[in-house]
Amino acid sequence: MVWMETCAVDERMRFVIAAEKHEEPFAAICRRFGVSRRVGYKWLGRYQEAGVEACWIARGHRCIILI
Repeated sequence: MVWMETCAVDERMRFVIAAEKHEEPFAAICRRFGVSRRVGYKWLGRYQEAGVEACWIARGHRCIILI
């Protein structure tokens, strides 16, 4: 089994990039990243207001492990 380590900030940036491409429905992107639409809109709104720095509003720099 291969483990991939990623930080929450990196995942938020991937989410924002995917959401801004408009290649799939917003709800599908949220499901893929494991967040509710409410959280997805919050992350996207923060990014649109403050840019890349907003993704650092991760409420800590905890990393997560994805399988």
